[in-house]
Amino acid sequence: MSLYFGLSPVIKHFDKQLVPPSPAYVSGFISRHKLKVLSPTNITPAKLNSAFMPNIRAWFYFMFNKDIKPSINKFNIFNTDEWNADFCSSQKLIVPAEAKRAPASTEDYSNNHISIMTTIGPSCIKPPPFIIISALKTVPPELLEYKKAGSCETHVNASGWMDRNAFFCYAVHFCSWVTICRSLGVIPRNSPVFLILDGHPSRLCSSALVLFAKYFIFVFTLPGNLVHILQPFDVGIACPLRNAFRKLTRRRKIKWVDEHNDGQKIKSTDRRK
Repeated sequence: MSLYFGLSPVIKHFDKQLVPPSPAYVSGFISRHKLKVLSPTNITPAKLNSAFMPNIRAWFYFMFNKDIKPSINKFNIFNTDEWNADFCSSQKLIVPAEAKRAPASTEDYSNNHISIMTTIGPSCIKPPPFIIISALKTVPPELLEYKKAGSCETHVNASGWMDRNAFFCYAVHFCSWVTICRSLGVIPRNSPVFLILDGHPSRLCSSALVLFAKYFIFVFTLPGNLVHILQPFDVGIACPLRNAFRKLTRRRKIKWVDEHNDGQKIKSTDRRK
């Protein structure tokens, strides 16, 4: 990828161990680039502002250097990440003692986990969401109707979390969508496609990376501990999207109870419905 963009002079620096920046360097960097260090009271409004389309478009363009920018347009660059679509918002996670943000596993009762891989870009075109469902042998018939209509793609595994196999299936889904867009002229046939990801271990799927390369799709990985402040999806989209999903799910659940339960207590086996 570096050779393609004419960055061969910097390849020799890839293996160098970088020294962590000093406080003075960080302060100078903030000053030179006219950045702001926000207090917690200002972070929420800043996140909301980051979700506006002009700011999202600016993020996709200004994060790259001058060597890559000529290849970028609003139709060929995307950012994708998965989010927790569970109905319960108080799910507990077990995390390593030295890490505050990296969940290792979930409690046994959380066997109905659902993850949704959502892809965004600076234009209005985007692939259908990729839904990962747990604790099922097959995809529910209701969801298959959406899949047949091209409104989503589905994957079933034991946990409902993203893993390397699920990421490979997402890669197949994304490459198929890119192929359709190129055939329709939405994305120029000879234009590269750029996909920005976080540093989740599932991204280390060699089969997925080979598939991306085959379809002329370049993958950029953001530092794992910084995606909550770097990715536009994490900063301004995931939280309101998750809240809207849970509100809709809650209304659908109440409606289902009213129509099918006749005032009886819901059984644990019915909650999945």
